[in-house]
Amino acid sequence: MGDRFQARIRLYSSRGALLRSGGRYGSGANEFRSITGITAKADTLYITDAGNGRIQVLDSSLHVVRTLRSEAHPIGDVFVTAAGLLLESINGRFGDRLSTVDLDGSIIWGAFPVAGAVADEPYWRSVSTVHTAPFDDRIVVSDGLLYPLAIFDTEGNSLGHIGTPPPSYQQITSVGLGAFAGRRTTEVLQQWYDQFTTIGGLFRVGDDYLVVVNSRLTATPTELMRVDAYSLDIYSASSGRKLAEEVALPPGARVLAGGQHLYVLTSQAPESWTILRLSPKPATLAARSDA
Repeated sequence: MGDRFQARIRLYSSRGALLRSGGRYGSGANEFRSITGITAKADTLYITDAGNGRIQVLDSSLHVVRTLRSEAHPIGDVFVTAAGLLLESINGRFGDRLSTVDLDGSIIWGAFPVAGAVADEPYWRSVSTVHTAPFDDRIVVSDGLLYPLAIFDTEGNSLGHIGTPPPSYQQITSVGLGAFAGRRTTEVLQQWYDQFTTIGGLFRVGDDYLVVVNSRLTATPTELMRVDAYSLDIYSASSGRKLAEEVALPPGARVLAGGQHLYVLTSQAPESWTILRLSPKPATLAARSDA
């Protein structure tokens, strides 16, 4: 886990036991300003730090092995693929929001430019957040606002689209320039947020399940854009068929990661972790608690 507020990395066992932690705020080795993505392959960790515009590579003891910088500025998750490191990024040369880089930071390919509607409307880019779910032969991507979801192959070529909005989905609305100027910014922002919903995350679970997190936005005096997940849609990534829709999440829950299970942080503070996992019946979800 990457702790964005304390700028620390915490390594847990598969059953939730803390193994070790490290890192602090700053711009030196093993220091972070804004941890935005973390992934592991074998005994190596890859951590994107948007605040420092870099990727740090750590070993299993949380020691820095190397630091990567690239024209593809990392802003979100990072994934290890056969082609290289797949980044949610800002590519200054082409405006792409998805990039693959090698271990020198050189861009191998870029894709998924900002959608015309998002680029042209005032303020839409401020709430548009890229989400990525890589599979063995394809990558599913969302800009967080618009349906359907985009699909690319592992070389960045478009393979079409997947997904339909759930019944609760509300299309983002237009606002004029200067709409949020003044002393009541939080209240005015919340009035806008109440008019639409967002895609708060994409996660791969198992070999073929794609989980879409349905979310709403909240404005607070200290956090002008907080993403609150409320339900899940589940697809087969290979066929595009929707298997389950609007699976409710506990209030205040946050979906952390996919993998063999879907890991969800609940608003409560239990001594054990609550893990939501896909059952053998693909159209349902089962819940269990592990110590």
